[in-house]
Amino acid sequence: GLSVQNVDKELRRAMLGNCWEYDMRSSVVAWKMGFARDLLLQANTHADVRVYFPATTLYLEDKADFMATVRYFTFTDNEALSPDFQLGLIKQALTAISFGARSSGCGWTDSSGGWKNPALVDILMNKVERQNFISDPTVKAFIAEQHELDEYIFSVAKRKLPELMNFEFLKTTSGRLSKSKVLSYLYQHAETNAMD
Repeated sequence: GLSVQNVDKELRRAMLGNCWEYDMRSSVVAWKMGFARDLLLQANTHADVRVYFPATTLYLEDKADFMATVRYFTFTDNEALSPDFQLGLIKQALTAISFGARSSGCGWTDSSGGWKNPALVDILMNKVERQNFISDPTVKAFIAEQHELDEYIFSVAKRKLPELMNFEFLKTTSGRLSKSKVLSYLYQHAETNAMD
């Protein structure tokens, strides 16, 4: 039998012909994973990318399993939110992590005196569920792997693109180059190139 997804793919193929499809929802993780082999080579390790980055690999290769597992352990007894809504929150949280969101739940006062929460606090507002999410072994591994990729990409960008230092919008209020802003800037350019 044909599944709804297969019918959808067949309809798109019939309408669009032989073309490429980009899933921009997962693309930041895929883009960052594109740097993994170089990171391992620079570290003089010949480890397989899939072995060294197992959580990110699972996310990219079997996103449904990854998401279902994280949803199960995050929203253990919550029946008030639909499974689709829960998956939407997980997707938002993982995307935020991919762009460098803090996994801590501590807010701060910004330069104008207003209170700012980390992105994960605004996405997963229930403290227990947020802690379940952050404590999940798969999410912990994903966060660590994303952090390692972030550090590597940022170091390469600073070395190979010194002109980034000239862009004020990529700096923090103290004048330092912001890792998360640089990563977002680089990714947005890569995304634009893919769409073009």
